[in-house]
Amino acid sequence: MPKDMPTLEMVRLFHERFWIEQGYQQLKEELGLDHYEGRSWTGWRRHVMLVILAFGYLMLQRIQEKKLEQQNLWYQRMERMQSRLSP
Repeated sequence: MPKDMPTLEMVRLFHERFWIEQGYQQLKEELGLDHYEGRSWTGWRRHVMLVILAFGYLMLQRIQEKKLEQQNLWYQRMERMQSRLSP
């Protein structure tokens, strides 16, 4: 790292590195990135491609689930507010 790099820039880079390492760890542990024992370059590339596709699908599912949870919380809050306002 350069000595004249601003502190906020270093914090941003370290934060990005953390999420990259988390993703890589998840690829290895949950999706089997490190389980390939074949001998061909083509087979390895196909294995990695399938693991990355599975990772993308799981991330999409998590994002959609989070959005749905936030919508449900918002609807619950609105219902509570309406019940307080109605006599």
